[in-house]
Amino acid sequence: MLTLVFLRFIGEKYEDGIEKLRQNLIAQGLDPEDENIKAAFFDDATFTDGTYNLPLSAR
Repeated sequence: MLTLVFLRFIGEKYEDGIEKLRQNLIAQGLDPEDENIKAAFFDDATFTDGTYNLPLSAR
């Protein structure tokens, strides 16, 4: 049961990190849907706030 709670927690942290990153990019005038932006920001192992980026298979 504890594992499921942890997975839910880290999943929510990931989603919050993605949304925060998207909002920051938009505020800076960048398009988060651009392939170069995705490669530079979303494919990184960690976000600037320390949130871990989860591989697609782990989400």
